Amino acid sequence: MGSTVPQWLSGVNPGIMKYYLIERQSGGCYYTIGCGIRVTHLLNVKSMDKAKEKAAEKLGVYWRGKDKCSIQSAELLEVSNSLDLKEFLDQEKVERKTQKRAKQEADQKAKDEADYERLRAKLGK
Repeated sequence: MGSTVPQWLSGVNPGIMKYYLIERQSGGCYYTIGCGIRVTHLLNVKSMDKAKEKAAEKLGVYWRGKDKCSIQSAELLEVSNSLDLKEFLDQEKVERKTQKRAKQEADQKAKDEADYERLRAKLGK
């Protein structure tokens, strides 16, 4: 008997290393989350050494320059597993809506029953 993998879990890519460069500008801003931060997937890179070379090439003149767009910190991430959460999150959203609808229906039924009992008592029937 084989195990069943949930559909949303089918996007997992175990064992394939991916490299991401995280760049941060100095200063940032006050009106959004993640302002002054960029994450770039370094394509066609197979090792941390190659990722460092590609990052240095990419950052170039922007590294610790004097203007406000200069990059003040950079970090490389080596990721062995990734998962696209779209399908999982879509299913969770549907489930939350279903639960919300069921709760609203139960609340309405309880209110209707209370109204019925109140009117029955008031009218003496």
